[in-house]
Amino acid sequence: MRAPIEAIAFDLWNTLIGCVHPVNPMNRLVELVRAAGAADPMALVSECTMREPLAGIAPALRALERRLGRPLARGEERARLLALWAGTTGCNIVFDDVAPALARLKQTYRIGVISNTQSFDLEFWCSSAARALLEVELLSYEVGLLKPDARLFQRFARAVGVAPERILMIGDNSRDDVEGARAAGLQAARICRPISTLSHREPIAQDAPLAGLDELERRLRDLRREGGRRAGAGPPRAAPRRARGSRRRPP
Repeated sequence: MRAPIEAIAFDLWNTLIGCVHPVNPMNRLVELVRAAGAADPMALVSECTMREPLAGIAPALRALERRLGRPLARGEERARLLALWAGTTGCNIVFDDVAPALARLKQTYRIGVISNTQSFDLEFWCSSAARALLEVELLSYEVGLLKPDARLFQRFARAVGVAPERILMIGDNSRDDVEGARAAGLQAARICRPISTLSHREPIAQDAPLAGLDELERRLRDLRREGGRRAGAGPPRAAPRRARGSRRRPP
């Protein structure tokens, strides 16, 4: 039987926030890194751009190029990438269901964020009503750790004062958010927003992901009701025992 949930940790990108521009600039960057020969381009992008604060996409590109030992884009191609990144900044949004759902969830659970994210282009999130509802925010560029490192999940558990098995991790990445959280002792569920511009999408869905936070709230209500029914039923009653040597009276 799973432990009752007392805290919820949310991923940030593609879970609480996202880019709604038709061309997601992170996807374009990952394509360039893949073309440069990286075996796991998203992991390399995360390692080079999300472990420390950077001033913007230009220094992030230089960090990637130092690791790869070659330029990612030159001339017009580089200018197009920089222009794409600058032009999509205004298309970064907090999803509509986030602030209302977090406000309701906060009444029952400790809530926070564990995110692999770059430090730049987050102004829209930092000034949002949703962020003000969080108790804990662990961002990779601030702590120098990336999911699925167990130390991130353990740090979150200590910060909210809840045992790992009573924390639910919600995120869009099976490896980083789901498998990583479970390996650290947390419960986990995957979310997949029904929009086409996500910066990460599982190639083959092996589960039934959440479509949004409204669905998460419904599932949590169902779990609480189920737990209440079990608690109300109490332990099974033992059959009454007869005293040793007693006999039943004939009818």
